[in-house]
Amino acid sequence: SAAASTETTVLTLGRTMLSMGRNGALPKPFGTISSKFLVPKVGTIATGAAGAVVYVIMNFVSHGQVIADAVSSCAVMIAFYYGLTGLTSAWAYRAHWRNGASDLWLCIILPAIGGLTLVAAGGWFLKTHWDPANSMTSWTLPIPPHWQIGGVFIIGVGALVLGALVMWGYSRVAPAFFDGDRAAPEPNIERKREMA
Repeated sequence: SAAASTETTVLTLGRTMLSMGRNGALPKPFGTISSKFLVPKVGTIATGAAGAVVYVIMNFVSHGQVIADAVSSCAVMIAFYYGLTGLTSAWAYRAHWRNGASDLWLCIILPAIGGLTLVAAGGWFLKTHWDPANSMTSWTLPIPPHWQIGGVFIIGVGALVLGALVMWGYSRVAPAFFDGDRAAPEPNIERKREMA
């Protein structure tokens, strides 16, 4: 199961980076596909390398106890990722309520309920994992009041904050995508013909 989880993580993140690279949210090399393996080239390598580096460092610091907390902290990312997706979907289709009751329910109300539920579940999860008793590891803040915080909370919130900082930084490098000025690229017809 560890191998399957690793593979699905690399595949998902690699494909996300492929899409972001093609749309200008990441550097262009992330938008390339390996001609031999037909997988996202740079995204797959970057995901594997970053995961290995983070794991080795955190495993060393925590004396081998971090893996359980890292796996548990994935719940935070999943809850907020899908929660924000539901809320964004409801917002994007907010004008569709005029099309009838089915569009109101399927495009706005149900995605909003799902999004709010997942964001609330993520918040509750963080609240319970602030307590070190609910984690394998704990970390003491170096600044007063020197709280001792559960490792799941630190990893989950740390990953979200790091992601937000990277996104903010790259929005300064490539503002067109983040300002909504850039249209989606046309599909590569020649590439599709080669694959067919």
